[in-house]
Amino acid sequence: MEREKACLICLRGNELLLGECNIGDRFSVRLRIRCPEGSIPIGVWHTHPGGDSIPSSQDIKEARRVGLKFVCVEGSQGLKCFKV
Repeated sequence: MEREKACLICLRGNELLLGECNIGDRFSVRLRIRCPEGSIPIGVWHTHPGGDSIPSSQDIKEARRVGLKFVCVEGSQGLKCFKV
């Protein structure tokens, strides 16, 4: 059974960087808001194993709660990104 994966997307100047990454269970993944030094968190990439490439209401709620600007979801329809 595939598990959910997630990585924080961070910005330093014009450069996109990966921040904290983690692997969860089939339905969720915990992710700390940690970026490389001198960068800020702007979004999150994560998978929906065997599921939709559309963020869940929980995905959007959590992204907004921590001040992220977008959520990218990789699922059965490929990778899709959404402003939150």
